[in-house]
Amino acid sequence: TMFNYPEIFQRYYAGSPSMNWDNKVIFKYEKEYSESHKDLQANIFISYGGLEDKSSIENMNLLIEQMKSHNYPNLKINSYVLEGETHTSCYASGVCRALRVIYKDK
Repeated sequence: TMFNYPEIFQRYYAGSPSMNWDNKVIFKYEKEYSESHKDLQANIFISYGGLEDKSSIENMNLLIEQMKSHNYPNLKINSYVLEGETHTSCYASGVCRALRVIYKDK
């Protein structure tokens, strides 16, 4: 939604997202978006459990770096690794932290 219909939302929470889904299509969507847009009006919080597969956390960092490399003026990105948590156990604390972060300016 963020890259294909950016006008719908300005705040996003991606809790333990599957960056590998569909051959890492999220990276393609971001690249295509950047080729036709100079800005991304978004406040994003991405989290993972510290006990999840390390490649998931690496892919999260790669996507964040890719997005930051475009210097979108209105992009805010926060990420957090919830230490000691798994994919299923990080949900509650991830949601609570995300809501505090993405609605901080309200």
